[in-house]
Amino acid sequence: MELRQEGISARRMGPEAIKWIRWAVNALAGAVFAVARFSGGMRPFGVAYATAGGQALPAAMGAFLAYLLFGGRTGLVYAAATAVILTCRMVLDGTALAEKRWFYPACAATALFCTRFVILEDLQSFLLLLCETALCAACSMLLREGRDKRSPLAVWGRAAAGLCLLLAALPLHVGIFSPARMIAALVTLAAGCFGGGAAGACVGAIYGAGIDLSAGTGPFFALIWCVAGLSAGPGGRKDRLMAAMSFCTAGGVICLWLSQESGAMAALAELFLAGGGFLLLPRRLRVALETAFAGAAGSGRRVRPGASQALLRLSEAVGQLGQVMDGRWEGVSRDPGDLSTVYRSACETACRSCRRRDVCWQQEQSALKTMLADLADTLRSRHALEPENLPAWFRGTCLHSERFCGAVNDAYREALRREARLRREDTVRGVMSAQYESLEALLDSVAGRAGMGADYDPALEERVRRVVRAYLPRAGTAVCLTGGRLQIDLLLSDGGAALSGDVGTMLRSLQGALGVELLPPETVSSRKGTCWRICQREKWNLEVRAAVRKKEGEAVCGDSFRQLRTDDGRAILLLSDGMGTGKQAGEISARALELVSSFVRSGCSLAESTSAVLPVLAARFTEWGFVTLDLLEVNLFTGQAALLKYGAAPGFLLREGRLTQFSAEALPAGLEPPGRQIPAAHLRLREGDRIVLMSDGVWENPDTESLLRDGGGLEGQALANALIREAARKGVCDDMTVLTATFTAAQTP
Repeated sequence: MELRQEGISARRMGPEAIKWIRWAVNALAGAVFAVARFSGGMRPFGVAYATAGGQALPAAMGAFLAYLLFGGRTGLVYAAATAVILTCRMVLDGTALAEKRWFYPACAATALFCTRFVILEDLQSFLLLLCETALCAACSMLLREGRDKRSPLAVWGRAAAGLCLLLAALPLHVGIFSPARMIAALVTLAAGCFGGGAAGACVGAIYGAGIDLSAGTGPFFALIWCVAGLSAGPGGRKDRLMAAMSFCTAGGVICLWLSQESGAMAALAELFLAGGGFLLLPRRLRVALETAFAGAAGSGRRVRPGASQALLRLSEAVGQLGQVMDGRWEGVSRDPGDLSTVYRSACETACRSCRRRDVCWQQEQSALKTMLADLADTLRSRHALEPENLPAWFRGTCLHSERFCGAVNDAYREALRREARLRREDTVRGVMSAQYESLEALLDSVAGRAGMGADYDPALEERVRRVVRAYLPRAGTAVCLTGGRLQIDLLLSDGGAALSGDVGTMLRSLQGALGVELLPPETVSSRKGTCWRICQREKWNLEVRAAVRKKEGEAVCGDSFRQLRTDDGRAILLLSDGMGTGKQAGEISARALELVSSFVRSGCSLAESTSAVLPVLAARFTEWGFVTLDLLEVNLFTGQAALLKYGAAPGFLLREGRLTQFSAEALPAGLEPPGRQIPAAHLRLREGDRIVLMSDGVWENPDTESLLRDGGGLEGQALANALIREAARKGVCDDMTVLTATFTAAQTP
């Protein structure tokens, strides 16, 4: 409901108001970045933001004014560099050169170096200038990456922006505490908990070094937060409380060790406040942080191959086609309230052969117009005119009053039919436009990932080749990573006859060399001979159990569910409830799941699949009605899960005796407005976790939640059966389905 209200508010504000708000936000951000400083009076962050901000003019203006007002003696120099950057962006934006990732950061570094070079005093200031220009270039590049959520460096770009904001707020103190330092400690703890110890140490060292340099002190906070962030990593894999305790303990030990330093006690207090604040974070913010840092931990380099560019061009073409289809009906009058066309058509029909036509249309034109205007309300209310509705003077002079009324009625009915037809076309136009927009977004997302699904690692391939040569000297070897899953293809020219030793021994050698579990090889077709494909075994398994009960008196259950495994190591669980009950509802829900499954099998995520399918379900709403969708996606290598619900009954996570509920934030498919982005619930599963999905029939039982709390220790099938049985005992008269998905470690042979 909140999202819908925000969307309505945005529409009421209008695009012009939104544009000015964004303009003001960019200008304010430019000013804040310009205020942030390092030791020695270095303030390169405003120049970096003017280079990488979303809107060139307001970002540069905000930084320019802040440099003049707060920059001191060197502020004019930084303002000049900002003006140079603004000129470059105004002239070169949109060119091929500006698309290169290194170009604008290089421009920022060059502009800053040239403007500050003229005021250098000695060799030390020259070396500091080199450091400052390098910092400006790096910050500019990271800020540009932070604006692209598909970039593997996006989270680090946003972390760099956060560091700049903290440096700007660093002079603010509340007693002995610094809010900026406490927020930096909180971000370090989140990075360690959700991204691992390496991410926590990296963020802590960078944030600490930035604050140390800004204050002109030694490596004080850098040491404390680096060790504390590193310690939060192992604990974060088990529990947030454990991560906070490890963070505070490790940081506290360092603070006590440095107790002779000024500010050590304040730093210790800030660590514990950050730990407490982390435990009190709202769920939405916690999920957002977990998603960001978890993605950063497994991100790789950005790849832009030719296929990606082709997909981007195709996405643009689909978007343009949607715009053309959207404008196809523009300019067509659809208002039957405008009766001039109706009267004109009626006069052409009824008066064409009348001998008084010239008298009525010319000499009595004003009186005729007044009469027709007076008859408009009668025609709109009754959708017809009768001769008695006409004024007496017109009936006395008109030779064909009945024919005239009949012609008016026919013309008005035709106008109403035309209006209904155009309204249907409007609906089709809206659905088609939404479908094109969804396809455009889907293609754009696939293009952003193109080339990243199958990564080539020469060092890894060489390691595999060395092991394979000991068993198959003449085999060709190809290694790639598909969605994080290792895949080894062995081309056997002799069909594997020259294998030295058995396959199991070779697999164990490969597993020892690579540190991963591998599946037995399977034979795949190849033009060059026999090919063995060896894939990495999933680390986790999703054990699904189902209980289904159709409504009494019906031959078929109206609910449908599907379980899928994708090649990139994802487990997909889909549940749908069609409108109504019985065979028709079952067919509708099965069709909806088949549409979603077809996109999932092609490699799309659940969010991308539903965005492509929802406009189709909306278009078939009058024929099919609505369907609820309950969609679960689990990465069997990392344990990351996403739950997406459209009008479905609540889902539950059972973890160590605790019950967490996930409710739908969207209307059922077919009722949900196309184009609205629905946030998925993201979570990281642990061994033994169980997710329970159910249809509306089961949730109608008021005791369902208490049954889940009491029966959490039951085996998955027993729990599903108990929920169905209890709902039926309470007299629920509806189709009922329960799915239990237990997250367990994969069994090794």
